[in-house]
Amino acid sequence: MKNFFQRIITYIKRNPLKVICSTLMVVFAAVFICCAVFLINYFSDSREQAQQNEQLIDMVAQMKEEIIKDSGGVAIVNPDGSLNVDPEENPLVNGNNIYVEVTNDNGELQTVLKEYAAIYKMNNDMVGWIQVPGTKVNYPVLQNTDTTNYYLKRDFYKQDARHGAIYAYEGADFRTPSQNITLFGHNMADGSMFAGLHDYEKEDFYKAHPYIIFDTLSSHQIYKVISVFYTTTDPDTGFHYHDFTDGDELEFGAFVDECKKLSMYDTGDTAYFGNELLTLSTCDNDVTDDTVRFVVVAKKVSL
Repeated sequence: MKNFFQRIITYIKRNPLKVICSTLMVVFAAVFICCAVFLINYFSDSREQAQQNEQLIDMVAQMKEEIIKDSGGVAIVNPDGSLNVDPEENPLVNGNNIYVEVTNDNGELQTVLKEYAAIYKMNNDMVGWIQVPGTKVNYPVLQNTDTTNYYLKRDFYKQDARHGAIYAYEGADFRTPSQNITLFGHNMADGSMFAGLHDYEKEDFYKAHPYIIFDTLSSHQIYKVISVFYTTTDPDTGFHYHDFTDGDELEFGAFVDECKKLSMYDTGDTAYFGNELLTLSTCDNDVTDDTVRFVVVAKKVSL
């Protein structure tokens, strides 16, 4: 054994360049294999979650078509993703609000919009549905009030998933409701989840798509974007936007003022005490800094 190691040492001394090249080749091969495995797993997960969400979208879309056909109402969103209503000139009043009673996991009767009844039965953590016209954002919204960031790495079915799900801040109240509800979603490289929010970095996109649709289990709602900004999770320098859920007139005004001050451009609109706010949060495109957050704040303009 001693002679074996001596021969190896002698070979290395005689052929240092060859040994270095061989070692680097092994290292590069190992890195390549690891990256390939990661990418295969990533895109496999991506396809699986996309299929999962398409199934949920189809379930809701089919039910909406039936409701519109039976009620004589109109679709809120056109096939191209544009709004079929003007929420400011003509408030959203239609015959689409059809309710059914569903027994939840606690044995309680919950009254929900008919189009969401089936998927609410599948997961009682569902609190709504978010859709941002002009983007791929079209997802159920979940909330677990017992565990912080429960859906950060879990899908709609509560299974481990790197994409996670769109979920609401656990301190937000959907029944009262809170003055500000914050929703979180990953900025995925495949363009899913909340990656589409980054389109709002361009003012032209905002002008073409100023409205966001956020239905709760009990009502169809439309919000108008009032601020778009970057901040950080740093406890000393960051703006802790999700911490604000309810407050008095002074606190509400201070929150809106900070949002407007940080905004990347002037939307020409703001919010006042009494308005209901929706805050959408995702990560930055820069993967080297996981403390940066991109935020879109909107106010309810239609019931």
